Amino acid sequence: MATKRSYRNGISVIIALVWTAWWIPPVEAAAEPKLAGSLREQAREAETKGQWKKACELYDQLLAQDRSLGDIRERYQTCLRHSNLIDRHRDPTFQQQILNRDINFALKVYKEILTKLHANYFDKDRSDFTKLFQSGLEQLIFALDNEVFRNDHLPANMKIADVNQFQAQLREQWGQQTVADPREASVQVFEVALAARKILNLKPVVTVMEFACGACAGLDEYTLYLTPGQISDALSTLEGEIIGIGIAITIRDQRVLITEVLMGSPAGNGGLKPRDWIIRLDGKPVDNLPEEIINERLRGPSGSKVELEIFSMMDMKARTVELVREVLRFPSIVQAQILPQHEGLGYCRILTFQKTTVQELDDTLVELKMQGLKVLILDLRGNRGGLLTAAVQVAERFLAKGKPIVATQSGVADQNRRFKANYADALTVPLVVLVDGETASAAEVLAAALKDNVRATLVGQTTYGKWSIQRVLQLEASGSGVRITLAKLLSPLNEPYSRNGIKPDLIIDQGDQQLEAAIQQAISLAFMRQ
Repeated sequence: MATKRSYRNGISVIIALVWTAWWIPPVEAAAEPKLAGSLREQAREAETKGQWKKACELYDQLLAQDRSLGDIRERYQTCLRHSNLIDRHRDPTFQQQILNRDINFALKVYKEILTKLHANYFDKDRSDFTKLFQSGLEQLIFALDNEVFRNDHLPANMKIADVNQFQAQLREQWGQQTVADPREASVQVFEVALAARKILNLKPVVTVMEFACGACAGLDEYTLYLTPGQISDALSTLEGEIIGIGIAITIRDQRVLITEVLMGSPAGNGGLKPRDWIIRLDGKPVDNLPEEIINERLRGPSGSKVELEIFSMMDMKARTVELVREVLRFPSIVQAQILPQHEGLGYCRILTFQKTTVQELDDTLVELKMQGLKVLILDLRGNRGGLLTAAVQVAERFLAKGKPIVATQSGVADQNRRFKANYADALTVPLVVLVDGETASAAEVLAAALKDNVRATLVGQTTYGKWSIQRVLQLEASGSGVRITLAKLLSPLNEPYSRNGIKPDLIIDQGDQQLEAAIQQAISLAFMRQ
C-alpha cells in the first residue's frame, strides 16, 4: 500500500521487527507445508534466473520448516542482499533524493551512518570502523556482480572483463586498508569513488552510497540502510496507519497483479478485487515497470486522486476507476469473539504490535469479559512482530506483577534492560497461544514470556527464531535512515533467543488442525479450573 509521511530529524523507534503485513489473512493456514525438496528446487531455479524476491520467499518457507538449515540461511541472505540492492536502486526516493546529489553530500551521509552504527550496534567488536569500511568495499564488489546494478549504472558497452579486473583491483588496493574513524574512512572511499569513475564511469555518489549501505548490511541480516521512502513506510506501519488507496501488488508474468484489497479502503469501495490486473496508472502503461516504481506512483498526499485502468478476471473486461488517496488505519487485532458453540471460550488474533495494540487489547478484553469469558485463545500465527514495548505491555495484561517478560543484552550500556510485569489488573483466565513458523520477533517475546512463566499452553509450530531488536534512526543529512540491531533478546529464564525458535507445548504442523487443537486445549483448561 502506498504511503507518504514526513518525520522530523532524529526520530527513533525501538522495534523488534522483520516485516508487518497490513492485510488480514485467514484465521487458519489453508495449505499443507510444501515438500522441502520441491522448495529447494524452486528456490534454486528462481535464484538462477535472478528472481531474488521469489527466491527469498521460497528459502524463507524452507527455514520456517527447519531453522537449522545453515546452507539455506546463507542462500537466503545472499538473495535478500540482491533483492535489497535492487529495491534500493529502483526506489524513486533513493534516485531523486540521494543519487541526484553530489559526492560531498554522499560522504556526509556515509560518515553519519558509520557514526550511528559504531555508537548503537550491540556488538562493538563487529562495528569498529575498519570492519565497517571493509563491509562497504565488499558491498561495492557485490553490487558490480548484480546485472540490474550494472545495467542501471555502467555504460552499455562496458565489458565484464573490465568489471572483474576492477573488482580485483579493489581487493588488492583497499582489501587490507585500516581506518581509525569516519573521517579516515571517507578519505579512502573518496579515492575508491574516483577510481570507479575513471575506470568504470560509475557516478561517485553511487560508489559512496554502496559503501554506506554495505556498512549496514555487513553486520547482520536485520541491520539495513533505509531509503527515504522505506523509512517513511516503516514508521507509518508502526503508527498503524498509512496513506494510499488500499491495495498490495506484485509483478507476475510482467503484469501488475493486485494481490490484496483492504476492506473499507478507496480501492475496496471502488470495487477492486484481488487477481485484478492494473493496465494503466494515470493514463500511462505499467507493463514492464518495476514494482517499486509502481508503488511510488501509487503514493501521494491524502486527498489527491489516482486513475487506474483495471482488467477484471471475473468478467474479463477492462474499466477505469478514479480513486482518492486517504489515511488508512488498520487494526492490530483483526478478530476477537466468543467462539460459537463454545460458551465462555474467547478468541483473539493479534496480527502485529503497533502503537494502538495495547488499547485495542484492553477494549477487546472488556468486551469478552462482558460476554462471559472463561478461557482465551490468543492467536499469534503470522505475526512477524512490531514494537517491543507493545509486546511487553500485552504480556503485562496476562502476567502477575513482578513476573519477568524479557531482557535485552548489548555492548551499549543503556540497552541492557530487564522488563517485568507491572500491571495491577492482569487477566487470570486460562490461556492458549497459537504460534507458527511466521510468529517472530516481538510476537516471540510475548509467546516466550507466557510459556516460561507457565501462564499459557503453546499450540502449533516452532516459531521463527528472531534473536534481536532493532532501532530505526532517521539520518539528519538525507531524510533516509538506518535500522540498527540494538541488543540480543533473553527469555524470562535468562536464556538467549536462538534461531531455533520457541517450541510449542503441543506441536501441530497441519494449519487446518491448529485452531481445533487449541480449542480442545482451552476446553480442558477451563474444565480443570472448575
